[in-house]
Amino acid sequence: MRIVFTSTWQKTDLFALLAKRLEHLGIQSAWIVTSELYRDSLVGKGFDPKTILYLRKDVALRSPSFERDLETMTVLESRSGEVVKNLVRMDRYVNTWAWPKAERYAAYVTARTVEFLDRMDANLVVGEPSVIHDLLAVLVCRATGREYVAPFSLRLPVQRFAFWSGYTEGEFHSFGARIPAEVQPRFLQMAREIREQIVVKRKKPDYFYKNSVAPKVTPEFLFKIGRGIGRAMWQSRSDANMYTLHDILVKHKLHMRPVHYGFTKLQWSRIFEQPVPGEKFVLFTLHKQPEHSIDVQGARHSNQFEVVKGIARNLPADITLYIKEHRNCLGDRSPSELRRYKDLPGVRLIDPFVDAHDLVETCECVVTISGTIALESALHGKRTLLLCDQWLAGFSTSKIINSPWEVTEELAKPMPVQDSDYDLQYLGWLLENSFEGILSDPVSAPECVSRENLDLLTDAFQSLVENRQDVRLGAREAAT
Repeated sequence: MRIVFTSTWQKTDLFALLAKRLEHLGIQSAWIVTSELYRDSLVGKGFDPKTILYLRKDVALRSPSFERDLETMTVLESRSGEVVKNLVRMDRYVNTWAWPKAERYAAYVTARTVEFLDRMDANLVVGEPSVIHDLLAVLVCRATGREYVAPFSLRLPVQRFAFWSGYTEGEFHSFGARIPAEVQPRFLQMAREIREQIVVKRKKPDYFYKNSVAPKVTPEFLFKIGRGIGRAMWQSRSDANMYTLHDILVKHKLHMRPVHYGFTKLQWSRIFEQPVPGEKFVLFTLHKQPEHSIDVQGARHSNQFEVVKGIARNLPADITLYIKEHRNCLGDRSPSELRRYKDLPGVRLIDPFVDAHDLVETCECVVTISGTIALESALHGKRTLLLCDQWLAGFSTSKIINSPWEVTEELAKPMPVQDSDYDLQYLGWLLENSFEGILSDPVSAPECVSRENLDLLTDAFQSLVENRQDVRLGAREAAT
């Protein structure tokens, strides 16, 4: 059995340590990378260069095989059920490229990926589907009968992760109970404890606290901006998985975050409001962006301003729309951008430091594209509407809607009644089919490369390989 890992920024370093451990268990690895630095790093760690597919951006854009690659991509696209243009729009780097350039790169990546998987005789790809080479790997796998698995950390105040199929958190691989009703008692107890932590103690995932730091002009910030500009000037020429100068300075304005936050802080009381006691309202929480949860999972509704506008203009006159800024993206949106939301009729832009639980408990319903607020809302037993299909929509008071305009239709229906027992079973079901461990990168979470954590990850990935081997064996036996 061989796992093909896709390069995912610094997480590649964690995957490399994991792959070496898996080799001792008879599980081989191969690699798809877009960075020369990671290719050289992997070779330096002892991985065979023949098992590394290096997708160099400038080579791809000059490739003489474009017509043949385009034909390959078109065939695989039709088989997969995916749309290449949609996948390109999900990517935070290539989505601003002119289509002919993006098409040429996508065709090259698709053709080289399927050739590489054939050559490696690999049926399992593992990565982080936030960027185009990963998203196209999902397309290739679906078109050729392979599996793409995304290990995502759960949005819970515990360090666990699950293996998801494809690029969304919609369907996880099962290692325990097949349905919520079959959950083992120990996982039900774990679910009770987590519900207590979220609903009563109001705990959030660790990443929320790590990232809820007001941006300031510090030596560390200046170093990150300088490093980003250096990478943009040199590495972005050959690596499509890297911001260009235009991305940094114009599109995302990363250097302006402390400035935006500083100006927002000076105008705080004129931009943000406090909840009005007794007011009827619907709660919508803004996402940090770019981010996988909205650009990939919530791709159909990734324009947050248009979503907010669609909800606000269709709400009854006696219901206000409360918009809450995300604490993790202070400074990302300028004061003028925040005012665009605030100036919409029937909208209040709520202070980001107001406790979201207080708002959840008193609102008419919670609307989110794919945010963790859906979990908090569902465990409170509140009507929860999601604009994408993911596991957060599986609780008793949660529902998927297709359009912001449907919010008003849902409000006119009777309030859903929470089934607390089922919600515990559902949460326990997810826990039973997940694994303990920190799946991050050594830069943001150095503890992920500890011996204890690597032991946990090794056991989890060994279980994944054995699980998929059993599934494939069963499928072959059924076919014969």
